[in-house]
Amino acid sequence: TYSGRLSYGNKYPSGLELLISGSLYNSDGVRGLYFSEFDTPATNNGLADRADDDKSYSFFSKFAFRDLSLTGAYISREKGIPTGSFGTIFNDNRNRTTDAHGYVDLKYAHKLENQAELTARVYYDDYKYRGDYIYYGANPGDPPVVNKDLADGQWAGGELMFTSRFREKHMFTAGVEDRYNFRQDQRTYDEAPFLSKLDDKRTSNSYALYLQDEYHLLPNLIFNAGLRYDYYDTFGGTINPRLALIYKPWEKTILKLLYGDAFRAPNVYELYYADNGVTAKSNPNLQPEKIRTYELVYEQYLGEHLRTSLSGFHYQIDDLITQQTDTDGLLIYRNMEKVEAKGVEMEVDGKWAEGLQGRVSYTLQ
Repeated sequence: TYSGRLSYGNKYPSGLELLISGSLYNSDGVRGLYFSEFDTPATNNGLADRADDDKSYSFFSKFAFRDLSLTGAYISREKGIPTGSFGTIFNDNRNRTTDAHGYVDLKYAHKLENQAELTARVYYDDYKYRGDYIYYGANPGDPPVVNKDLADGQWAGGELMFTSRFREKHMFTAGVEDRYNFRQDQRTYDEAPFLSKLDDKRTSNSYALYLQDEYHLLPNLIFNAGLRYDYYDTFGGTINPRLALIYKPWEKTILKLLYGDAFRAPNVYELYYADNGVTAKSNPNLQPEKIRTYELVYEQYLGEHLRTSLSGFHYQIDDLITQQTDTDGLLIYRNMEKVEAKGVEMEVDGKWAEGLQGRVSYTLQ
C-alpha cells in the first residue's frame, strides 16, 4: 500500500488566501483473504486473492479574498469487491466499483451594521458511479456474464441567509435554499450478450425555508427556537422545529434542554432502482425517515482547563427505510422499522496552553 499528499497554502499581502492539496492512494489487496462462507474447493477454499484492491486520488483547493471564497474538490475511488456480493463469482478480481464526486462552491459573506450578516452561496456538484459485477453464465460451460451498473448525478443550488440583532434581546436568522437535480440517471445492463435491465433518467427539485430566533429572556437565560420547511418533488413538504433552552445559573455552570425534529429523504436508488426482476424492484411511494430527539445537558467548568458534562438523551426514529426481501424474492425498500434509543453520556475534556488536549467519555445506551 502506498499513499502520498502534496499541499501548498499561502496568505498574500493583498489579502488573498489559498490552499491547494492533492493526494494519491494505492493498495494491491490482500493475498488470500479468507471468507468461511465460500470455504469449498469450487470457490478456492474461501480465499480471495488480491480481490480487495483499492485506488483513489483527490484534489482540493480553496481561494478566499475579503468577503468571497471559492472552494473546489474532486475525489475518485476504485475498489475491488472480494465478498461475492449480489451473487457474483467469488475470487474474480474483475468485481469492482468506482465512485467519483466533484464540486465547486462560491460563497459571499458580508458583515453589516448592528451585528448583521448576509451570506449567499451557489454550488455545482457532479457524481459518477460505475460497477462491474461478474456472474456465472446461464448454462454450465457458458462464459461469465459481465453486468455493468451505472449512476450519474448532477445538481446545482444556492442559499441566501440573513442574520441580524433585533431589539437587543433577539438574534434573528432567516434563509432560503434551493437545489435542482438536473441529472439523476441509473442504468444496468449485461455486456455480452447485451441485455438492458434498467435505464432510468430523472430530474427533481427541492427547496427549503427556515427561521430562527435566539431570544435572551434574561442575561443568563436564552431561548432558541427554529423552524424549517422543506419541499421535495418526490413526497411533498415537511415542517421540522428545533427548540433549546440554555440557562447559566453561575459563571462556570450551563444547563441545556434541547428538542428537535429532522428527516432524511429517500434517494433515487431506494425509490427507483430495479433490474428487470433479477434481484430488486422499485418503490416510488417511499416516505422520508423521521427522527425526534430530546436531550438534557449539564456542563461544569473546573478551573481554567477542564470541562465536564453529563447528558441524558432519548431518540425516536419512525418510518426507517429498510431493505427487505419481498414475497417474490426481490429486494425492495420500505418504511418499516421504528427505532428508539435512550441513554446517558459523561465526558471530561481539558485544554492547556502548551497545546496538550485530552478527553475521556463514557456512554450507556
